[in-house]
Amino acid sequence: MLREFRDEFVMKTFAGENFMKAFNTFYYSWSPYVARAEYENPALRNFIKASIYPLLFSLELSRQAAKPFSAFPEFAVLVPGLVASLLIGLFYISPLIILVFVIFRWRRGDLNVRSLYIMAALTMGLTLFALAEVFASPALMILASSMVVLSAIALGAIMPTKILSLWLSRGRNPA
Repeated sequence: MLREFRDEFVMKTFAGENFMKAFNTFYYSWSPYVARAEYENPALRNFIKASIYPLLFSLELSRQAAKPFSAFPEFAVLVPGLVASLLIGLFYISPLIILVFVIFRWRRGDLNVRSLYIMAALTMGLTLFALAEVFASPALMILASSMVVLSAIALGAIMPTKILSLWLSRGRNPA
């Protein structure tokens, strides 16, 4: 089902085709080595198998998120990209950031997590995305879609820490 979504929908859009060029370059730069290590190590194989479930959930949810926008394919391919990226940051990176936040707060008292730069990068990526569409520029679309994905991953990764930080500071400063 996900392969069909990629091949029959994502790859048939200008944005999706160019994002996949960037993604495939990244993915195939390391995945053969992981596949070899996984083949040689059953414990690693089980870990990787278990760690893929949140990714599959994210991708399926993203596929569903595209459906209401299917009349506008170029926009519809952006929506699942944002959803998947936010969820990947949330599921895979935010637990580590929360751990660092808790340790840092325990040792030093406070850690200010700023999302302004991430939001600026996301806004710039979306602007470049629109410009790439207008000018039909593959190079600009590769840059823009990569920027959107990476900044959305970062946003998904820090969001729980921002919420935790606000919640903890609220407890210290009652209104």
